[in-house]
Amino acid sequence: MNEGGREDGGAQPSPPGGGTSAGPGPPANERSPSAGSPAPARRIRARPLAKSRHVTAPKMAAPTRRRGAEAAAQGLETQRAPTAPHLSASAASPSGREMTTPSHTPPGSSVVDAAFGRLRIPHTAGADLGRLNPRDRRLYAYGPLYLGSTAAVCGVLANYLLRRNMKVTQRPLKTYAPLAVIPFLSTAVVYRLLVVEPLNAGDLTQEQCVLRGGFCGLTLGAGYPTALAFLKNGRLAVKYETVPPPPRGRAILYWAMLCHPACKLMSLSVVVQLFFGGLLGYRHHEISRNPRG
Repeated sequence: MNEGGREDGGAQPSPPGGGTSAGPGPPANERSPSAGSPAPARRIRARPLAKSRHVTAPKMAAPTRRRGAEAAAQGLETQRAPTAPHLSASAASPSGREMTTPSHTPPGSSVVDAAFGRLRIPHTAGADLGRLNPRDRRLYAYGPLYLGSTAAVCGVLANYLLRRNMKVTQRPLKTYAPLAVIPFLSTAVVYRLLVVEPLNAGDLTQEQCVLRGGFCGLTLGAGYPTALAFLKNGRLAVKYETVPPPPRGRAILYWAMLCHPACKLMSLSVVVQLFFGGLLGYRHHEISRNPRG
């Protein structure tokens, strides 16, 4: 009985349903999964993905904030750094910071450059007279006075010739003083307004300087003194009757014939003033554009 009981007790129970087991079953990992439960391999694959999302998101946000802070600091540095008109912040250093490098753009490349070039006051000898040699310094500073002095000489010469032709001997100071002072002041002031000031502002070319200088020498240096001398001496000649009165209807021809010898001699002063005014304008342009030490 004991042996039989041991044998019975040691025997494994048969599966329910009365069937006998044919042999050992397949392993757990080779069994086919049921329809309702997912595969264990799929759960293992999904867990690293979910974990990677939660872990890598904070790590990616930190470099983004750091880059934003660096860009903001870089922008403040570039705004505070002084820039020159001929420099452009277009190059970057190896460390990543922007640095200014000279950029040579052709003239007329943009409307902004053209407008800035017109508004900009160029470097002229008038702004830095210390760099010039004494000769150019005197010419640039006292050039209008030189032209005014030649105009005063022309005025005195025209007054002398017309007084001689009209035989006027009364009141010499009344004619000589205005003809020496008025042409001097008018020529010097007008030349400075027409040539020197626009040249310092950068609005004149070489041809314009020569034309304006010649115009000042021709009109104010020779023509204006001659006309002023004729006006003053003609009044004195009529007042003191030093010449016969002009015939009626031929006054212009009479005065032209009377003043013809004086005007013929004054033609030489007209040519000299025209040449001297143009030469002075040319020299002013050369000194202002190429100052020499």
